[in-house]
Amino acid sequence: MTEAKVRGTNATDPAAELIGLRDHLAALVEQQTAVSEVLKSISSSGFDLDQVLQTVTEHATRLSGATQGILYRRDGGLLRFAAGFGPSEALMEFNRANPIAVGSFYYDTTKNSIMIWNGTAWQPPGVQVAPGFRARYVYLATAGQTVFTGIDSNGLAPVFSNEGHDVCLNGVRLVPNIDFTVDAAADSMTLVEAPGAGSVIQWDLMIPPDQINSAKVDCFKVQPLVPNGTKQAFNLSYIDPAVGPGAIPVDVGRGEQLIVSLDGVVQEPTVDYTATGDTLNMVLPPPADSRFWAIWFRPHIAVVLPP
Repeated sequence: MTEAKVRGTNATDPAAELIGLRDHLAALVEQQTAVSEVLKSISSSGFDLDQVLQTVTEHATRLSGATQGILYRRDGGLLRFAAGFGPSEALMEFNRANPIAVGSFYYDTTKNSIMIWNGTAWQPPGVQVAPGFRARYVYLATAGQTVFTGIDSNGLAPVFSNEGHDVCLNGVRLVPNIDFTVDAAADSMTLVEAPGAGSVIQWDLMIPPDQINSAKVDCFKVQPLVPNGTKQAFNLSYIDPAVGPGAIPVDVGRGEQLIVSLDGVVQEPTVDYTATGDTLNMVLPPPADSRFWAIWFRPHIAVVLPP
C-alpha cells in the first residue's frame, strides 16, 4: 500500500516521487514520535492512567489531522469520557457529565449513514426488534440442583420449541450456552454450576424473532438545509449508501417520520412544521444564521440494485 501510494503520484517523475517519499518519511517519523511520547508517558507517570489516556488522545488527534479528539471508555453499556484534546472545557465537562447511552447516534460522514450505539458497538440503523416476552417461570433451587423443568413455584410448567431464553440467577442475567443450556425435547434448562439451596431462578421464554412483526426502519440524514431568514418551504433529499452517491428525494408519509432540529432544539410536528413527500414546511422561517437539519426515519424497504 505504501509503494502504491508513493508511486501513484507520477511514476515517471523522479522529483514527484522524491517529494512523495519525503512526505511518507515525515509521516513515519511523526508516528514514531507519537509512539515514543506515549511510552514515555507510561514509564514516567507510574502508570497514571488518566495521563496516559490524555497523551494517547492528543497524539491520535494530531496524527489524524483533526482539530479535536475525545476518547471514551466502556462502562457496561455506557461510553464515558476518558480524555479530550482540542474541545473547549465546557464541551469536555458536558461529556464528562453525560455519558453516551444505548440509543445515542451520530452521522458518519465517511459511510453516509447514521450510526447507533447498541451498548456494545456502533451499528447502522434498521435492526430488528428484540424477541418479545412470552412466559415466565420461577424456581427455588435445592442443594446441588442444576436441572430445572416441570412445575415451578407458581404452578406453571415450561413447554417450548424454538423460543429464546432469558435466565436470571438471584437477579443476575446469565449467558446462554456459557452459564446455561436448554433442551426442547425435555422442556428443561440446565445450569452449568449448581447455584446453592434457596437461590431464585427466573426463566423467561421469548417469542421467536420470526413470529414478531418487524419494527425495522432506515435512518437517513437529510441533505443540508440552508435557511435565509424568510424561507419556510425546504426540499428534502438524502443519500442512500446502498443505492449510490446521488441525492434521492425524501418521501415523507407524515411529519412524525422526521426529526427536525433548529439550533439544537427539536421541533414539534404540526406545531412547528408539517411535511409531506419531499417538502418540509416550517410555520416560522428559520433565521439565516441558524443550525438547521433533519433526520428521516424511513419505513424499511428492500433495495433492489440495478444490474
